[in-house]
Amino acid sequence: MEFLKISNIVSYLITIELCSVISDGDKVKVTTTYGKIQGNVHHFEDINRTIKAVDKFLGIPYAAPPVGDLRFKPPQQPQPWKPAIYNASSFRNVCIQDPEYNDFFWPNLTIPQSEDCLYLNVYSPHRDPDSEELYPVMVYIHGGGYDAGSPAVSPGDVIPLWGIVLVTIQYRLGPFGFITSGDCEAPGNYGMLDQIEALEWVQHNIKFFGGNHSAVTIFGESAGGSSVGLLVLSPLSKALFHRAISISGVDLSPFAIGSSEEVTKQSKKVAKQVGCSVKESRKMIECLRSVDAFKFPVKEVNVWRPIVDNNFLPDTPRNLRKAGRFHYVPYMAGFTSREGSYFFPQLLDDVTSENFRSYTETVFYNIGNKYGQMLEENLPKALLDAITLLYTPWSDREDDIKTKVGLADAVGDFTMTAPTHTDLILHSKHAPVFMYEFAHRSNLNPRPLWKGVAHKDDTPYEFGFPLMNLTVLQQYNDADRNVSDMLITLFTNFAKYGNPTPQPVLGVTWERFNSNKLSACTNNGEKARNDVIIIHGKYASPVPDVVSDEFYEW
Repeated sequence: MEFLKISNIVSYLITIELCSVISDGDKVKVTTTYGKIQGNVHHFEDINRTIKAVDKFLGIPYAAPPVGDLRFKPPQQPQPWKPAIYNASSFRNVCIQDPEYNDFFWPNLTIPQSEDCLYLNVYSPHRDPDSEELYPVMVYIHGGGYDAGSPAVSPGDVIPLWGIVLVTIQYRLGPFGFITSGDCEAPGNYGMLDQIEALEWVQHNIKFFGGNHSAVTIFGESAGGSSVGLLVLSPLSKALFHRAISISGVDLSPFAIGSSEEVTKQSKKVAKQVGCSVKESRKMIECLRSVDAFKFPVKEVNVWRPIVDNNFLPDTPRNLRKAGRFHYVPYMAGFTSREGSYFFPQLLDDVTSENFRSYTETVFYNIGNKYGQMLEENLPKALLDAITLLYTPWSDREDDIKTKVGLADAVGDFTMTAPTHTDLILHSKHAPVFMYEFAHRSNLNPRPLWKGVAHKDDTPYEFGFPLMNLTVLQQYNDADRNVSDMLITLFTNFAKYGNPTPQPVLGVTWERFNSNKLSACTNNGEKARNDVIIIHGKYASPVPDVVSDEFYEW
């Protein structure tokens, strides 16, 4: 398939008893049936948008604390706090995880960890207290491999300037979100049920914040992207959202789910580590509920996954997709141009032409077993031969940089690009879909040039870091600010209209994805597509792409 690059980016239900919004200086109050909530107003006079201020409500409980007898159970509704006024001026506890994760992505983040972590954040356009206007809603699901992450590292302050109510949610992670006894005693998927509960909360409460519960778009990145895909497949999420965006991960990605057998095995391993017997499911889970939360091991990552449980997920994503058993909502999905340079950093640093084949085998064996348990033995020779043939830089075999790029691209294509393409082909049979690649690399990006635009490099642009001058991992320039403005415009247009370009954006119209469409030509006469865009900062031209469904179908 081919891509068309965008040009000129650089140049540019609880029953409602009472609903009221009261502004008081830089404070704002919302009245709900749980009680009053007080948040803060954030002003943006320097950003060129009609809306100039955003109401921020942080750390709102959407479920009861999942502690004690509620550990390893579906989430329950929170208790009202009225007549007290709930102070929503700061983020609440981050879900328990390896603290080194957020230390890496957001240095000096000081939010405490706790099992009591089922909170969400609401960012809404600042309104007149008497306004009845309702805005479309976007609900963000963070990534982190289902065992790490928090929306606190992606503050959504500027997105409402585009006329959107943004909700960012937390959900149980690692063993707390996915332990299973392998039977009805503890079926697993609690983190996914948390996501369902948060969407239920949105349906019943978002009107208080100026949001339209009938126009909800879910979006997420990495494990959040595959979560979005799984929500599209889940019968429990019916009517809870109306559009979906998967970023750098879909339900067909090899890390999206695990096997029930492997997650059960991991659960028993944890039980033994904390001193619980595994001979009987009921006693094992009772014992696990009594263990101090901070005694659970959380440093072993990429071992906790959603599973087919005949409740949240009735079958594997592949079977559900092929059978057409999913919600037929407009769907957007995309990835960065060099996703794979983020993963296996030690192997990528050490790979050479001499060890390329053996390193490829190691990498794909790990993906197949750690992410989804797809391989029982060594990588099939025919598959290893094909990957080596496709990704070895044959004309520059002694160029170690090109060799690193080859291995990185093989990883990215397998985990993100090819699954996304397959996902959208199957979804497009029933609903409109849009596909993109994010390929903008800032001139101020401090990482080696060969790593390109890696996994997660797009997240700061989606949340407007350049526009807010949030320089956590790097500085930003005017080109970065224009790309961020462009990306937010495309995403919020999709949330509003089901179409990222209802009118041309910077002269570009983004057509629906159509796997049968070949409508443009490159300079050398090759066919190119104009229904998939590459978000880039410099120029526009059709470029070839070698990824095919066959690569994923093995």
